[in-house]
Amino acid sequence: MRNLFPFHLGNVIRKLNQIRIAINLQHQKPFPKSENRLLSYYCFVSRRIKINPSGEIAGGLSRFVTSLIDFSFVRSICASAYSSRGGHAYDPVSLFLLELFLDHSKRGQVYFLSILSFALKILLTEVKWIRR
Repeated sequence: MRNLFPFHLGNVIRKLNQIRIAINLQHQKPFPKSENRLLSYYCFVSRRIKINPSGEIAGGLSRFVTSLIDFSFVRSICASAYSSRGGHAYDPVSLFLLELFLDHSKRGQVYFLSILSFALKILLTEVKWIRR
């Protein structure tokens, strides 16, 4: 029988927290627009994950992903494309998540998981690079 313990929810959460810390240490460039000039604003909220008796995740994959991963680092990555001057703007994290979940709703769960898997591989590569 295959050992599935590495995929236990607690282990996944611990691993994602390690990744989050490493990414936040690497991406610390302040975002030039103040929060009051953003037309949307993403703020990570840690939520409990409930697994139904049928084995499905309550709220689906979108809820699962946004409950476990803090995407605030996207703001730092995109900071150089924004200016402190000028008008209002949409938060790049909000735009990123809209694009991610739009793909999920249009193309289905398999495509969504492949995109998410690709994004997580990039993040893991960055973490490995940081640890060298």
